[in-house]
Amino acid sequence: MERERVGELDGIRAYAISLVFMVHFLSHYFNGSTNGERLDFDALRITDASSFSVLLAKYFWASHYGVDLFFLLSGYLILRILSRPCFSYGQFLKARFMRLYPALLFATAAYLLYLMEFWGKTFEPWTILGNLVLLQGIWELGVQPIIVPTWSLTFEWIFYLGFPLLLLLPSARSGLRPRHIAFAAVVVLLILLVGQQYTRLLMFLSGAAFALAPRHVIRQVAARTPNWLVIVLYLLGNVYFAVDQNWSHFIPVYLLTSGLLVAKVLSGEPSFCRVLSWEPLRRLGTISYSFYLFHGLGIVIFCDQIFPLLHVPRGIQFVAMLAGSYVFSIGMAAVSYHLLERPYFERHDYHRQHRIWRHRMGLRWRALRQRDLVTARFPSRVAGAKVSD
Repeated sequence: MERERVGELDGIRAYAISLVFMVHFLSHYFNGSTNGERLDFDALRITDASSFSVLLAKYFWASHYGVDLFFLLSGYLILRILSRPCFSYGQFLKARFMRLYPALLFATAAYLLYLMEFWGKTFEPWTILGNLVLLQGIWELGVQPIIVPTWSLTFEWIFYLGFPLLLLLPSARSGLRPRHIAFAAVVVLLILLVGQQYTRLLMFLSGAAFALAPRHVIRQVAARTPNWLVIVLYLLGNVYFAVDQNWSHFIPVYLLTSGLLVAKVLSGEPSFCRVLSWEPLRRLGTISYSFYLFHGLGIVIFCDQIFPLLHVPRGIQFVAMLAGSYVFSIGMAAVSYHLLERPYFERHDYHRQHRIWRHRMGLRWRALRQRDLVTARFPSRVAGAKVSD
């Protein structure tokens, strides 16, 4: 029987959120004021790196594809939800809202207070409202983000609102099929006329395709692809993005390289699963949404407010600032998760168990009702069955 939750996917979430952390930490560290050195990563090309450390900084700064791994996992999860017999579009959107918005509202308030108090920065009411309704991810609208990475939540909600509409197609009444994923991909390709950044919506469809694919097919693909080849292709794809930095070129490559990585995990490949099921990774994956929201604030608070008080020797300042920011961000995320996310999961589990109980009771009642009807219509046959017993 297929596992209801693949724990190793939490390990992938931990890896993905660590990539996102590196992007924002390096941007802050090399902003010219944190350590006195400024690197313009947008303009810097790998071939122009002045040292190996700058080369590594550029490579890890270009780890924006951590967000795309989240998109893939989200597509996988949402397709599994849509495939449930009792799926309700309204209840689905309500559940997504209750899952995401409490932490988002709290994080937005925390960022506003910090930016106003320490940076003297304020936002227009329209900008705040635009962020709360997640318009900042539609760059053509020009809404300034308060929390930079929340642009991805715009893409999440585009997927939440649009993808379930495929169920309205006459051919989808018995469930979604690969051809529906292909139709959605054509729609995304048309959206690319607006901007190349929307290529990243294809990652959701990649995850949905994994959820639809027969498990034996995923196992066959994983078994026929050596582990070393998966790792080499994945790293080469990442280097390609660091050099090119073009989403319309990179996403087709990442669909393949990240897809092979996820196939290894879903097939239960021991080496990958052993690493990704490491308990600290799984725990970080569990709080990855809160970490995603709060790590930017954690980096700024630790680097600008706490680190100057520690008097760390200059030779280890980078490592100490990196580790301290990471741990501090984990602490903030853990508090957010326990206060703002965990109550949702507890309520969700309670209602899920209640639905299962009602379903079982309904089956039992129908079985008893059916027996009563048989007894009423064929009393002699039932009596004969009892005597023979």
